[in-house]
Amino acid sequence: MVLTKQEITVFYKLWYALVWGINEKHEFVPRFQKPVYGQSVSKEPFIVIREEIWKKPELITEFIQDNEYGDFTEAELGILADWRDNFVKDKFIIVKHLTKYSIFMTFEDTASLYAVHGITDPISEAVPYPIPLMVEAVLLPFNDKIIYDSLIGAMRVSFGKGMISSIKESYDKAKEKTGIIEDIKLPPQPITVAKKKASKRHRKKPSPLLILKVQTFRKACLSVTVRLRN
Repeated sequence: MVLTKQEITVFYKLWYALVWGINEKHEFVPRFQKPVYGQSVSKEPFIVIREEIWKKPELITEFIQDNEYGDFTEAELGILADWRDNFVKDKFIIVKHLTKYSIFMTFEDTASLYAVHGITDPISEAVPYPIPLMVEAVLLPFNDKIIYDSLIGAMRVSFGKGMISSIKESYDKAKEKTGIIEDIKLPPQPITVAKKKASKRHRKKPSPLLILKVQTFRKACLSVTVRLRN
């Protein structure tokens, strides 16, 4: 599932203005003409400026307070504030493509599952590689959905049968514990289940996904998918 036409227009109005406006003030790259949705846009400045924004989200606060890089409604400024306060920048495994959204799983010992919507195209088309797929992304709240900030980096990692089994196990545990997160602004709600008595001899082992994260994320990105326009 993707955003509606109206939502797409609002997203790119905000995202283009945010990236361009912050660069106008701080000049992380040479200044460029303000992007317009529907026209060809160079991805290179976005990649650089985007990294600065998520390293220093207070830049979004400055942008909102200055309020001189576009004509924004209070609701639109609220969306920008939501991005600043609730973005999730991480490495994920895309584990499933469903009709409504794709599921991104984190690498923590207790993984989190995010229901991520495409912007103009479904995630399965935006990142057309077999799953499970390791990616780097920034997830954002948008109205009552979770989207990404228009760029996804797919990592050069292949999974053997054992790792695929571990991924499935982590997915099942996360789904049982907190379910699939559809609103990034709300803390995950534990799903009540009967507690099992733990064995005293049981020793917790490092998650295979955490080991994989350490071993593989030094590898180069396979591709960066950009959805800056239709």
